[in-house]
Formats: sequence, C-alpha cells, structure tokens
Amino acid sequence: LFCFSFTMVSLPSLPVSVALSPRVYRILGCNSGSMTLQGTNTYLVGTGRKRVLIDTGEANNFAYLQYLSQTLSETGACICGVLCTHWHADHIGGVSNVARQYSVTNLMKFRRANPEENIKYEELGFEFVQEGQLITVEGATLKVIHTPGHADDHMSLQLLEENAIFSGDCILGDGSTTVFEDLDSYMKSLKKLQSLAPDLIYPGHGSPIHDAAKRIQQYIDHRQRRENQIFNVLSQSKLPLTPMDIVQKIYNETPAILHRAASVNVLQHLEKLQKLGKTKRKDGKWKALAENFAISITAHIFLMVLYPFVALDLLCVSSYLVMSILHPQYVYKKNANERQVITDRQPKSNFIGQLNGRSVIINGKDSTVEHLWNCGCFGRPMAENSNEPSSLVVLFLEEALYLVVISGCLSVANGDQAKFDHLLFIEITLDRQLIFSIYYLQLMTSGEFFSHCIASAADFVFRFAVYLHFRRRGWIVKPGLNYGVDYVVYPDAPSNVHSQFMVIIVPHWNGFQELPMTWRDAVSASRISCAVSKNVLLCGVKNFDGDFQKLTLDDLQQCPVQIVCLKQWFARRPFSDKKERKIRFKLAMPCRCLRWAFRIVNWEPSVTEWTRMLRCLQLDDLPRIRRQVFQEDIKATVAGGLMMRKAISVCTGLAWDEITLIRSSTGKPMLAENIQLGYQFSFNLSHHGDYVILATSSSSVCGVDVMKIEYPKLQMNLSEYFKMMSPQFADEEYAALNQQRTDSEKLELFYRYWCLKESYLKAVGFGIRCDLSQIHFIFNSLVVPVGQFEISTKLVFEETQHDEFVFEECHLDPYHAACVCYKHRGKCIPFQLVTMDFVLQDAVPLHHEEAIPVPGLCKAVPISPLDFSYYLFNR
Repeated sequence: LFCFSFTMVSLPSLPVSVALSPRVYRILGCNSGSMTLQGTNTYLVGTGRKRVLIDTGEANNFAYLQYLSQTLSETGACICGVLCTHWHADHIGGVSNVARQYSVTNLMKFRRANPEENIKYEELGFEFVQEGQLITVEGATLKVIHTPGHADDHMSLQLLEENAIFSGDCILGDGSTTVFEDLDSYMKSLKKLQSLAPDLIYPGHGSPIHDAAKRIQQYIDHRQRRENQIFNVLSQSKLPLTPMDIVQKIYNETPAILHRAASVNVLQHLEKLQKLGKTKRKDGKWKALAENFAISITAHIFLMVLYPFVALDLLCVSSYLVMSILHPQYVYKKNANERQVITDRQPKSNFIGQLNGRSVIINGKDSTVEHLWNCGCFGRPMAENSNEPSSLVVLFLEEALYLVVISGCLSVANGDQAKFDHLLFIEITLDRQLIFSIYYLQLMTSGEFFSHCIASAADFVFRFAVYLHFRRRGWIVKPGLNYGVDYVVYPDAPSNVHSQFMVIIVPHWNGFQELPMTWRDAVSASRISCAVSKNVLLCGVKNFDGDFQKLTLDDLQQCPVQIVCLKQWFARRPFSDKKERKIRFKLAMPCRCLRWAFRIVNWEPSVTEWTRMLRCLQLDDLPRIRRQVFQEDIKATVAGGLMMRKAISVCTGLAWDEITLIRSSTGKPMLAENIQLGYQFSFNLSHHGDYVILATSSSSVCGVDVMKIEYPKLQMNLSEYFKMMSPQFADEEYAALNQQRTDSEKLELFYRYWCLKESYLKAVGFGIRCDLSQIHFIFNSLVVPVGQFEISTKLVFEETQHDEFVFEECHLDPYHAACVCYKHRGKCIPFQLVTMDFVLQDAVPLHHEEAIPVPGLCKAVPISPLDFSYYLFNR
C-alpha cells in the first residue's frame, strides 16, 4: 500500500484505539511507515458481545495484539469472526495470531482468481465469501462487495446500518492507493462503490472519510489525469521509455523511496492504454501510437469537396465492420456468483449495427460488449480468432428489432445499398504511412428496418410477438437451433444458469380447443425436453389475422400471446384429448428460491403505513391479525403476510391482486386451487425474536423456522426447563443436550433441534399434532458456526432415515438460528435482509378501508408510551 500525495510528516496522528461510532472501533496495526501511512486500520464491528474483526494487521505484531486485547476488555466483547479485505501481508498477516489467541474459527475472505492460490487459505481454515453475501452480528450487518484491482481478491464491506463502506485499500484516508494487478478492474470497482452512494468511508489506512462521494470522484479524476500525463509524456518523447523513465518525469515531487511503487501504477496505465490501441511495448519499453479520432463537421465537408481530386482509401463496412483497434481484453465471468445480470435495465448507449442477412453485427469496444450483456444478455460475441475475445456482437433479427423499437438504442445500416449518406467516422494511421479510411453507413429508419424484418421470413411477425412477450417479463431469449426449436428462454444469464423452457412457435393458432400439433410431434418434443431437462412451451399469437404488409409496430406490440406447457408425454400412453389436458398459465419470472429476512424490532409504522399495509392484505387475514395480543406478534403477522405476497409475485409473475392465499387444515398458507402454475413452487414463513423470515423453493415442499437463542422466560433453571420439554425430544437428543458443558452450548443445541423439527413439520404440513419425539436428527457436527451453512444433517422419522429431505441450517446473526427444509439438494442461499419499502414496491390495495371488518384496526396505537405490549383497535 502506498501514498503518493503525502509524506509521513504531513499526516495527522491517529489514536491507536478509538470508537468511531457506536458500532465501530478502530485499532491501528502499529505498523506505521512510508508505505502504510499511520498503520493498517483494523475495525471491531458490532454492538453486542460477539463482534467481527475486519483485517488483522501484520504477523507477530504483539503491540497490536496488546491494544486489541485492551479494546476487547473495555468493551466486554469477543471476536466471533475475522474478515480479511485482501491477501496483502499488512491486512491478513496477523490472522493466525488472532485466531490462536482468541479461539476464532470463522475466518473469511474473497476467493483469488488463481485456484492454486486458494489452497493455502483453505488450509488455514478460511471460508470464501461471495458477492452480496451478508455477514451479521448484533447491531451490524455487513454486505460483501467485490472490488478487485488493487488485488484480485480485494473486497469492500458495506455497513448497512450506517450506509458506510469499509474500503480496505481501494480508497485511502490520505493520498491515493497503488493498483498492483488490474487498473481496468480498479476503475470499475471505484464506480461500483460510487453507485452505492455511501455517507462514510472507513479506509484501510488513514482517517475516516466523511465526504465519501467527493473522495471517490477525486480518485476517478486522479486516475484519468495520471493516464493523460503518461500518454502525453510518451507522445512527446522521440524514444521509447520505461515505466521508471516516466515516473521520473511525472512523479518528480514524490519521495524517491516511493518511485518503485509509482512505477507499478504507471505500468498498469500503460497496459490499459495498450488495450485501447494507444501504446505499444517492445523490449520492456513503451511508445505512443496515433489515436483514432472522430471527424468534425468541417473535416467532413472538406473531404467531400476534395473527394473527386484526392485518392482516398474508401472502405465500405463489411459484415465484420473492421476497425483498426485491438481486441478488448474483457473476459466473460466464469463464476456465476460473481455478478447477477439485471435483465430489466435498458441499454443507455447508442449503437450502430450492420445488417447482414438475418442478423445485425455491432463492432464496439469491450464496454459495448459488456454493456449489452449486463443490460439483458443481448447479442452473441463473435471472435475472428478463437484465442482472443471479440469486439464483434451478433444480434439475431428479433433481438435487433427489440433494441431498435423498444429500447431505442440501436440504429441499423443496410450494407447492401450502394448509396452512402451518413459518415460514421474517419481514422488516420501514422504507423508506416498516412492512410485515410472513411467508413460510410446508410442508416435505416425503424419503419424501414421493420419492413425488412417482415419480408425476411413468413413467420417473423409471430416470432417477434413471442420474443417480445418473454422479454417484457424479464426472460432472456436466445435462438433454439441446437434443440430443434425456435427459442430457449433463460431466467438469468446463459452463463449463469441452464434454460428452463424450449419454445415452439405455432403460426395461425387461434385457440386451445385443438392441439396445434400431431401427437407424434408432441411426443418427439417431449422426449427431447426430457433428455435436456427442459419443458416445451407452445406459443401462438392469439386472434391475429390480416395483411402483414399493413401491420404496424403498435399492432404487433398489442398482439396477445397464448402459451401451453407440454408436460411429459410418453408414447406408451394412449393419446386422449381429455386425459392430456394442457395447462395454461401466465408465464413470468421463474422461482429463484428466495431467502428473505425482515427485522421487526424497532419497526414502528405510522397510521398511514398501517392503513396501506392492511389494505394490501386479504380480508380473511384481518381477523387472524386481530387475535394477536402482543404488538410484536401483530407486526410479525402483517409483515409476514405482505412478504408472502411479494415473494409469490416475484417468483411466479402473478400480479399482487391476482394472488389468492388459502390455509390448509393445519394452518399452512398455500396458493388457491384455481391458480395453476405448471411447475412446482412452495413457500413458507416463520417469525421469532427480531425477525420474520421467508423461504421459497422449486421443490414440492418447503418449511422454514427461526428461533432466537435466549433463556426461557419461565421461572425455572435450564435443567428444569429441559426436563419439562423432554417429551418433545428423542432419547439421543435429550442425552446430547445434557452432555453440553455450558448453558450457552445447551441453548444453542436446544434451539437447533427445535428449528429442525419445526421446519420439517411445516414442510410436510403435519402441524403440532405429530409426536416430536419420533423426529430425530443425526449430526456431523453439534455446532453450526455463524456465517456458515450446515446441510449434512439427516432426518430419522419413525426409525426410518429420509435422505430426500435437505435441511439448510444457518444463523441470521449470533442470536438467531434458522433452518429451511425442502426436497432435492440445491445451492445454499444466504438470507437477504429486506425492507418494507421493497416488500410494498408493487403492492396494490385489495379492498377499501371501510371494508375492514375490525373497527379501527388500521389505526391501531399502543396503549401508552410506556406499554408497547397491547394494541387498542379504537382511538
């Protein structure tokens, strides 16, 4: 870590240990120097007894360990986990000392790009966190943000309660940081932090930054100025230069001891400029190349006048739209967890594409490819050389028309025409000789392009209507030629997940009364879908007839699409029109197996908010709310009901007012029988302590439970309490409880057993009538560490082991245990903390305030400021 803008003399002195906020203590690493400023900042985060430590300083620094022990003693806290922002020795070096001295087992960091580098961290006991993962302790919730550049495993941490960022070495309190590995990634990391709009930054070195937005912008501007300086020095030099030659010219005010570190920054800038085609490296030395530049209007007119007299190299754009730029070094992500594609964003840039048969080709830089991909996975990269990434993006016609008429970000040029009336740009290359290259394109209007698309294929109208139907519902649509169908649709990026459905378009299909294909075709499609684990969707444009040539874009966008999902049909079963009834459903967002948590503690809705929330619930929910006595139970019931409707809407695509919930005989909520989804979907809810939690699953069953780990409120000791509860436990479980050494260990195990039993009962719908002693669990480990998942637990019911059930155990924070029960092992998903604003984002009232049968329920207020236990239903 290096600071270029300040010397040690000018840096302000910092106290070794200080409380920066009610939930953040800073302990300096006692390793001050010209490269570490006042020392590495380590942070103790949380308000309860168990807290998390961010970074550990250098190895064997006993002065730091002494100050850390003093801070823990003063606060009465202990370390329940360590988060290391990156692999550099001044941040991770002391982790072994801290883990050994304070018996810390939860060590967390981000995974390095090279798998071999991760082996040593796994041997040290590190768990690798993921982008967006939440780490919670009492009073603090930290969200992991991958910010590579300074190091490939560098992560920042967002403290949600303060809207603050622990920036590690990405941003310093004083001066600027060194980019050791990838400047392009570092700039993207800065913009990612900028998009979070933090109020405060806790840096890895230096003082806290209270003007966060200004400082981040300064970092971005600083890097751009440095890049301009470096390029200007190269441009003005007649001879190639080494990075150290450039350092001596532009870092002349920086102490000489930091020049070698500065050369690392310079080298990163040079490599970035090389990717842009602005610099060239040979034998360790660098020189500047002539830039491509946009032609001005004056130059345009000048060239048009001189055209008859000057021999210019006029180039028509080919199907590849060749440009004299290097291939971008953008590498598509290999790990699906690193980034989630936002499919409902519209591209903001404007692109020009070349029409090439039944496709449109865009030639752009790496930012073009990445932008189109991030805004909905548009296009397919096409490489001229399979060993290099490509800047060429191929769009199929339906995809291109969507970007033209819906997004309005694409203009299409017809390369087949001989007339050129739009000058795109000019390039001048001064490598060996002066060469003018003028690129001409004739841009088509949206109407001309639409007419061309209709004329390209007889069924294009139907294809685009179906494409538009899926795109508007958040699906990613790609050609299905590999499967012998029209489309395949994905719920997320094709590089992240497999497609769920294969789409067959049926032209001129006007109803569900007749099967729109022969049974042999249906069986063939079904067998293919079964082999590749997908379902077949038959799609047709309903009630469409007329002259295609007179069809307008508005007409096409209003064409309703009807969909039938083919379930598994087999040739050995006789075909019957009645037995093989097709399932009609509204296709929208697929189930994504949600895990949501909402904190009801300190949540105090206003009268207006109560009114809105209660109107967004079904009328038959209100009597159940009225039966609750304690305020926390009322809040949990209301919040839970709203979370269920929101989750169902997100996972199924049903609108808020299309959802009807009923309850089974045991009280389990479920969708009404008249709602047919065509795929498995289950959900469940639980509340206890500070949280209401919700889980959804794509399996047939789902149960969830949360328990706050606390002493029982009854006037008895733990032994008496466990003895009273012993009939609810198997003999092995009761023996395991009594074998625990401390009360805290006994309580942890007791609530773990209870979460497991409750989640299973809620999943299968047994209710409380089941004999709980017949439900027994086999553990690999008696402890579930905070921040980790345990999925190895086995269920034994009535002396039979049931391996089909998966129990996903975790902690919301050190004081709340949770468990999700479902069938068929899937990917563990951490609980996401949601807000009521998010839950009510798409909510609509289901009834009028006057229709509420309980008088004044929506105006409920506490009895008195001192008693928040009961609600009055009349003011």
